Amino acid sequence: MTDTGKSLKFANYAAYKIALGKSGLRDVELSGKMLNAISIVGMTATSVTVGFTREAEHEKAKGNQARDPFFGLSPNDRAIVSAVAKGFQPAMVSMMKGAA
Repeated sequence: MTDTGKSLKFANYAAYKIALGKSGLRDVELSGKMLNAISIVGMTATSVTVGFTREAEHEKAKGNQARDPFFGLSPNDRAIVSAVAKGFQPAMVSMMKGAA
């Protein structure tokens, strides 16, 4: 709001964030709602699915993703996650056998 009680208008959300002293980049941290809604939403013996636990944040993310993909792993990040996960496999197999 301005001193006159009128709202300011911004060209886009990035301009609004910059006016608040934040980066204009998408980072899901302005209010913290989107960031706090990211969690594991599914898991099997061979995979983990990360997503949004609140539908409102999921809908915002879908709109952002359609406009400019931002959520997910790059090919390089996928390779890193895969390599790390392979290192966990022997321990996971031992844990699963112990639980049986």
